[in-house]
Amino acid sequence: MSVLRFLMLCCAPILLSACASSLTADVTRFHQLTGAAGETVQVRPADPARAASPEFNRYADLVGAKLAAYGYKPPVAGSPSDLVAEIDWSVSESGDLRSGDDSPVSVGVGVGGGSGGRHSGVGVGVGVSTGFNVGGGSGVSYIRRLSLILIRQSDGARLFEGRAVSRGENSDMLAVMPYLVDALFKDFPGKSGETIKVKLPVNK
Repeated sequence: MSVLRFLMLCCAPILLSACASSLTADVTRFHQLTGAAGETVQVRPADPARAASPEFNRYADLVGAKLAAYGYKPPVAGSPSDLVAEIDWSVSESGDLRSGDDSPVSVGVGVGGGSGGRHSGVGVGVGVSTGFNVGGGSGVSYIRRLSLILIRQSDGARLFEGRAVSRGENSDMLAVMPYLVDALFKDFPGKSGETIKVKLPVNK
């Protein structure tokens, strides 16, 4: 056996192991949606101070594309939108979990009420490739969160509240956000009051 072939056989399992990576998110949604009816929707940050940031613009594009895929339309220039999609995001060290913040289901008071729900496992693929190791490797664990609220402008009613929460060693939200968005919109709008676990393969 040649030295090259020997090295290839020895290294193959290591390479496969290095390439195999995933991100898991706990997703909870409460809603009273029956399906899009061509409503227009404007994406805005929960914190108005973030509205002018390039980071928000990137996340708004991701969320807007998902909403469009489910039948919603961008707002018409000069006219108010039918709905507002309010997004918020955060990242913190996982020490927050030890202080009691380990539940991804604190949403839904304005729509379905309750805090909890059924849990099930769901696998879904994403076509996102990043130059970052979403799994990390620093030894420090972080909690990455994305929340979305759909609000009807005419009466202020909350039609949808959802949250995706993931733990990992990467605190870079630009790298993690595409996966959180895909997780949150898995089978949108989903079953109200249910928490699902979504596993996303990460392309390196």
